[in-house]
Amino acid sequence: MVELSNRTSPFQAELHTKEQARGSVYSNAFLAVYWLAKEELPNCRISSFLEVIEQLGLTDMKYFQHRSAGSFREMFLELGHQVKQQVIEKCRKANCF
Repeated sequence: MVELSNRTSPFQAELHTKEQARGSVYSNAFLAVYWLAKEELPNCRISSFLEVIEQLGLTDMKYFQHRSAGSFREMFLELGHQVKQQVIEKCRKANCF
């Protein structure tokens, strides 16, 4: 078994690392997008902000491949949907609003 793992290619090792980091990479990307929106910074800065995050030590961010304008738009829409759902839920639980 050890021999077999020593024979795996570096490409396979990279793929394995990428799969392990998937959840945290998406979480970090959504957190970065949320922070930019919360701070009212321009949307066009997202890609460069993710690059800075990667340089600061989150090297797994290199696996986040969805850096097109359409992908970021979808992320903003999803974040907006989640915030809206939270507000609706708080309104439903309130005695008055």
